[in-house]
Amino acid sequence: MENDPSQNLVESTWMDATPVFAGVFQNKETILWKDSSAYYKRPEDGEEPFKRRMKETGQYTLPEGWKVYVSGGEIRKKV
Repeated sequence: MENDPSQNLVESTWMDATPVFAGVFQNKETILWKDSSAYYKRPEDGEEPFKRRMKETGQYTLPEGWKVYVSGGEIRKKV
């Protein structure tokens, strides 16, 4: 998990977030997850598969052009 950009999960943000299904998230969304598999891609990664892993519990607000794939566990999105 070298250079993992995710942050530690903030419980108050988690409580206010909306549950969502597994999938690919992008475009400045804030994604939160617990006990999940989470991977990210930078714009320069192009069409490469998701292979940069993040911690199993965390949160991340995606910069423009970045993508995150999250599956398993619990997943929420700040709306």
